[in-house]
Amino acid sequence: HEILDKQCLSANEVVSFETSLEDAKNKGALAMFNEKYGSTVRVVQIGSFSMELCGGTHVESARELYPIRIQAESGIASGIRRVQAVSGQKAVEILDAKSQALSGISK
Repeated sequence: HEILDKQCLSANEVVSFETSLEDAKNKGALAMFNEKYGSTVRVVQIGSFSMELCGGTHVESARELYPIRIQAESGIASGIRRVQAVSGQKAVEILDAKSQALSGISK
Protein backbone atom coordinates (compact mmCIF):
# COMPACT_ATOMS: atom_id res chain seq x y z
CA HIS A 1 0.00 0.00 0.00
CA GLU A 2 3.02 2.33 0.25
CA ILE A 3 3.10 2.76 -3.54
CA LEU A 4 -0.59 3.68 -3.61
CA ASP A 5 -0.29 6.05 -0.64
CA LYS A 6 2.66 7.78 -2.36
CA GLN A 7 0.64 8.17 -5.56
CA CYS A 8 -2.31 9.57 -3.60
CA LEU A 9 -0.13 12.08 -1.79
CA SER A 10 1.40 13.18 -5.09
CA ALA A 11 -1.98 14.80 -5.80
CA ASN A 12 -1.76 13.95 -9.51
CA GLU A 13 -4.71 15.34 -11.39
CA VAL A 14 -7.31 12.81 -12.45
CA VAL A 15 -8.32 13.36 -16.06
CA SER A 16 -11.15 11.64 -17.86
CA PHE A 17 -11.95 11.85 -21.53
CA GLU A 18 -13.96 10.05 -24.17
CA THR A 19 -12.36 8.48 -27.19
CA SER A 20 -12.73 5.48 -29.44
CA LEU A 21 -12.00 2.07 -27.95
CA GLU A 22 -9.21 1.58 -30.49
CA ASP A 23 -7.59 4.95 -29.63
CA ALA A 24 -7.82 4.20 -25.89
CA LYS A 25 -6.06 0.86 -26.37
CA ASN A 26 -3.41 2.50 -28.60
CA LYS A 27 -2.71 5.03 -25.82
CA GLY A 28 -2.19 2.15 -23.39
CA ALA A 29 -5.46 2.29 -21.48
CA LEU A 30 -6.26 -0.94 -19.67
CA ALA A 31 -9.64 -2.62 -19.60
CA MET A 32 -9.84 -3.92 -16.04
CA PHE A 33 -13.31 -5.38 -16.18
CA ASN A 34 -14.63 -8.20 -18.33
CA GLU A 35 -17.21 -5.89 -19.84
CA LYS A 36 -18.12 -5.28 -23.43
CA TYR A 37 -17.42 -1.73 -24.50
CA GLY A 38 -19.04 0.33 -27.20
CA SER A 39 -17.12 2.15 -29.90
CA THR A 40 -16.76 5.22 -27.62
CA VAL A 41 -15.30 4.73 -24.14
CA ARG A 42 -14.49 6.88 -21.11
CA VAL A 43 -10.82 6.77 -20.10
CA VAL A 44 -9.59 7.75 -16.62
CA GLN A 45 -5.93 8.74 -16.26
CA ILE A 46 -4.05 9.54 -13.03
CA GLY A 47 -0.80 11.24 -14.01
CA SER A 48 1.52 8.74 -15.68
CA PHE A 49 0.70 6.13 -13.03
CA SER A 50 -2.61 4.75 -14.31
CA MET A 51 -4.78 4.89 -17.40
CA GLU A 52 -7.77 2.62 -17.78
CA LEU A 53 -11.21 2.42 -19.25
CA CYS A 54 -13.78 3.89 -16.91
CA GLY A 55 -14.09 1.96 -13.70
CA GLY A 56 -16.16 4.53 -11.85
CA THR A 57 -13.43 6.86 -10.60
CA HIS A 58 -14.90 10.30 -10.00
CA VAL A 59 -12.27 12.41 -8.22
CA GLU A 60 -10.33 15.46 -9.35
CA SER A 61 -7.05 14.62 -7.63
CA ALA A 62 -5.38 11.42 -6.45
CA ARG A 63 -5.11 13.14 -3.04
CA GLU A 64 -8.86 12.56 -2.55
CA LEU A 65 -8.17 8.82 -2.43
CA TYR A 66 -5.86 9.02 0.62
CA PRO A 67 -5.64 6.98 2.77
CA ILE A 68 -5.98 3.89 0.65
CA ARG A 69 -5.83 0.26 1.74
CA ILE A 70 -5.58 -2.76 -0.54
CA GLN A 71 -8.26 -5.39 -0.08
CA ALA A 72 -7.15 -7.73 -2.88
CA GLU A 73 -4.68 -7.82 -5.74
CA SER A 74 -3.94 -10.09 -8.63
CA GLY A 75 -1.76 -10.30 -11.71
CA ILE A 76 -3.71 -9.63 -14.89
CA ALA A 77 -0.82 -9.50 -17.35
CA SER A 78 2.95 -9.50 -17.31
CA GLY A 79 4.01 -6.61 -15.07
CA ILE A 80 0.42 -5.43 -14.50
CA ARG A 81 -1.43 -5.80 -11.20
CA ARG A 82 -5.13 -5.30 -10.56
CA VAL A 83 -5.69 -3.74 -7.16
CA GLN A 84 -9.02 -3.61 -5.35
CA ALA A 85 -8.91 -1.10 -2.52
CA VAL A 86 -10.93 1.08 -0.22
CA SER A 87 -10.12 4.72 0.37
CA GLY A 88 -11.11 7.73 2.42
CA GLN A 89 -13.36 7.20 5.42
CA LYS A 90 -13.74 3.44 4.82
CA ALA A 91 -9.94 3.04 4.88
CA VAL A 92 -9.80 5.05 8.13
CA GLU A 93 -12.40 2.72 9.68
CA ILE A 94 -10.36 -0.33 8.66
CA LEU A 95 -7.17 1.17 10.07
CA ASP A 96 -8.97 2.02 13.35
CA ALA A 97 -10.34 -1.53 13.65
CA LYS A 98 -6.88 -3.03 13.08
CA SER A 99 -5.37 -0.67 15.64
CA GLN A 100 -8.01 -1.63 18.22
CA ALA A 101 -7.44 -5.33 17.53
CA LEU A 102 -3.70 -4.91 18.04
CA SER A 103 -4.29 -2.98 21.26
CA GLY A 104 -6.49 -5.81 22.51
CA ILE A 105 -3.82 -8.42 21.73
CA SER A 106 -1.09 -6.47 23.50
CA LYS A 107 -3.00 -6.26 26.79
